[in-house]
Amino acid sequence: MEQLVVFHKNKRIFQVSLNKDRFIIGRSSESDLILTGPEISRSHLVLQKTDKGYEATDTSSHGSYIDQQALKSAKLLTPGTCIVISDWRLVYEETTTQNPISDQHQTQITKMTQNRSGDETVLLNWSPNAKSAVLSKITLIVQTRAGTLQPVTLRKKQMTIGSSKDCDIVIADPFVSKQHAEIFLSDQGVQIKDSGSRNGLILNNSKVTNAIIQKNSIVQLGESSLQIIFEEIKNPNILLNNNETFFCGLVGRSDSMKALFRNIALVAQTDMTVLIHGESGTGKELVAKAIHDLSPRSQKPYVVVNCAAIAKELIESELFGHEKGAFTGADEKHIGAFEQANGGTLFLDEIGELSSDLQAKILRVLEYQMLRPVGAKKEIKIDFRLIAATHRDLAKMVKAGEFREDLFYRLYVLPLNLPALRDRENDIALLAEHFLQQLSDGQKSFSPQALQKICDHDWPGNVRELRNTIMRALVFTEGPIVEEDAIDWIDLSKNKSKLAHGRAFQSSVPSHLSKTELIKMERESIIKTLVECKNDKNLAAEQLGIGRSTLFRKIKELKIDLPPSED
Repeated sequence: MEQLVVFHKNKRIFQVSLNKDRFIIGRSSESDLILTGPEISRSHLVLQKTDKGYEATDTSSHGSYIDQQALKSAKLLTPGTCIVISDWRLVYEETTTQNPISDQHQTQITKMTQNRSGDETVLLNWSPNAKSAVLSKITLIVQTRAGTLQPVTLRKKQMTIGSSKDCDIVIADPFVSKQHAEIFLSDQGVQIKDSGSRNGLILNNSKVTNAIIQKNSIVQLGESSLQIIFEEIKNPNILLNNNETFFCGLVGRSDSMKALFRNIALVAQTDMTVLIHGESGTGKELVAKAIHDLSPRSQKPYVVVNCAAIAKELIESELFGHEKGAFTGADEKHIGAFEQANGGTLFLDEIGELSSDLQAKILRVLEYQMLRPVGAKKEIKIDFRLIAATHRDLAKMVKAGEFREDLFYRLYVLPLNLPALRDRENDIALLAEHFLQQLSDGQKSFSPQALQKICDHDWPGNVRELRNTIMRALVFTEGPIVEEDAIDWIDLSKNKSKLAHGRAFQSSVPSHLSKTELIKMERESIIKTLVECKNDKNLAAEQLGIGRSTLFRKIKELKIDLPPSED
């Protein structure tokens, strides 16, 4: 069986079996192996099985390296081949033994989550193509010569096993050392490690010192045995219909939105930090609220702080709180956002706007779950889940020295990228109809021309701009039909070459031109752009300032013969 051993920054993370003829590696949730990082493309590397073995082909914009050489063409992998992708290192192996880490761990987002109440610890597993996550409660059953002990639920991330009364799991066996082993949750799953015992651990008839425990595995300790049971927890919060178009306040039926809905449902069940990235108006706050509402913390506080909307002089007090008399004007004690979110979720919007000194303080809070209000003498222990959002490129800010690298990697645990509205053209009409029905109580509808004009716009302000445009149109609509003339917007786009029929040319086009002349100019503009772009439809649509589907419709309507491709 061929497999990859995955390392991140020289730390071994897990192994994954190459169980498909075509194996895709990248940051997309559809990849067979998901890697995260600012320099990871959606589809970064493809491993294709041939008669000779697996061949690697780079499909990224950032490049890959094999055995310290840039990968420029397909290369056959041999045992020991080392693939480097940004901070990730993948070692190709061919083995006849069973992979000690099951295929269910083929994404590094396979993580553990622990209820802060201490009631139980659960393991979250999901694969890139899953429609729902799987939560499992972990139960340990100990069998000794004297009989079966009471089942023990794994209640914390690390438990000790041995004959000493100080251990979490006490086994009265003369061949079990006082501190025999420890069982704990790692990024790879449930793991057992020998603590320097006299007689060791036996798993699958082999002596091990550190091993991943598979479902229903039995580990021998002296004359006793330890069986691990994964009891699946049915959780309706994370089941997701693949045909869903309305999800926690979000609307969409495009593939990108369906993937986003699924990822929200999945990451909501963890307790890890989420970083939401997207242009202004894409719905970052809605996504953050959805994650909280679907999480085990849903009944606890949800606190929102817009870091860009608070004066620099007040932001520290707003986040950390202050004691009475801490500074001039502090007439009474103020509880900060971190403490307000205790037990729940804190959403920091536009985190890229924070100063470097505040970034350092937030990093400390994330690392230690402790904070000190301004003017306080003691630190406070807090328990919160952080969701951060930004429209800025934090990776570029790190390189420019504008954002702390250590905080960036502390935030970049579970990244969610929100698509711009222009990249989800199939959702524009759906959203427009949704907002119209919502804002007019179902009393109005669009004329075909008005809806077409809406679909032809590229919406630089995204969903927020669309909603505001429809709200404005309703003000100027007296009858039941919203006409094309009521749809209007302020054009702030850099590209001024707008098309006719709802994508009108810029104001410099002579107003006396007839409709026929305008259509002729439009046709010539499209042909010229297609030629300049060498028949690249995506680039041509971008240059013309329209959507790709609109360009294809125009080509058909205007009967344009496409220039021959140079491919």
